[in-house]
Amino acid sequence: MAIYTNAQIKQQWLPLNINRLQANNLGNITVERPNNAIRLWDLLDCFIANNFASIGSNYAVTSLIADADRTHTWAGFNLAETFTTGNKTETYTNGTAIATLQRGSADISFNVVDGTTYSNLYMNTALAQMNWTDGTDSAQLVTSPAGISMNLSGTTALVINADAGIIGQILTSQGSSTAPLWTTPTPTSKTTTRTDISHTILITEDLIVVHTNNDLTITLPSAPSLGDTHTVKQIVTGTIIDGNGNTIDGGASYTLPIIYQSATLTYDGTEWVII
Repeated sequence: MAIYTNAQIKQQWLPLNINRLQANNLGNITVERPNNAIRLWDLLDCFIANNFASIGSNYAVTSLIADADRTHTWAGFNLAETFTTGNKTETYTNGTAIATLQRGSADISFNVVDGTTYSNLYMNTALAQMNWTDGTDSAQLVTSPAGISMNLSGTTALVINADAGIIGQILTSQGSSTAPLWTTPTPTSKTTTRTDISHTILITEDLIVVHTNNDLTITLPSAPSLGDTHTVKQIVTGTIIDGNGNTIDGGASYTLPIIYQSATLTYDGTEWVII
C-alpha cells in the first residue's frame, strides 16, 4: 500500500488499478493496488482535489469517524462523517466565519458565527429550533408537536410570499390549500342592548340602555380581558352596575343616581375603571 498526496496524484501518471480509495484526516489519499495495474489518470476527471464524493460508486470511499473533537480548516471537504458514541464537536473555519457541529446523545446543534452575526439550528426528538441575530435584530422559529411559534425583535418583519403587509393589517387564513394573506380588518359595528329588566352584560355588548324601570341591576362580565369596555346608559334612575367579582373604582358596585346619566367602564387588568 502506498500513500500519495493530492499534488502527487495531479502531477503523475500512476500505473495503478484502484481497489480502494481512502481519505484520511490529513487530506491525503491512501491507494491499495494489485499487480495488474491501469493508469490512475483515467480517474482524474471523476473528481477534484478534496472532493472525494465525486469518485462514484465503483470506488469505495470510507468516511471519517468523529471519535474526538476536531477542527477542520481545508476548503471543499465533502466526505460524509459518521459519529460514534459520546458528545462530539466538529469545528469548520475559513479564517473568518466559524461553523460548529455539536452532537449529543439525543440532539444535534449547528452554529455559524461571523462577527456579531449568529445562526443556529437545534434539533432533538421533541422540537426543531432555528435562531438568527445580528446583535440588534433577531428571529426565532420553533416547531414541535404542540405547534409552530415565532419570535421577532427589532426591525425583523414577518414576510409571507414576499409581502410584510402594512400597519394595521392582520394575517388571514385562506383555507387549507391556499397561502394566508395580509388583510385589512373590517370595523365591527357597536352592539346595543335595550333592557327593562336586570341584565348581565355579554362580552359582545358595547352599550346597555336601561328603560322604564328604576333600580335595576346591570351585571358586568365575570371574566373580562384587558381593555374590555362597556357603557351603561339609563333613561330612569338608580341603575346599579355590579362588578360581578371585580371592583369598580375600588367598590363592589356603582350606582347611577341621575336620570339620563351614563357610565363607560374599561377593565384595566385588575378592576373596572369608569372613564
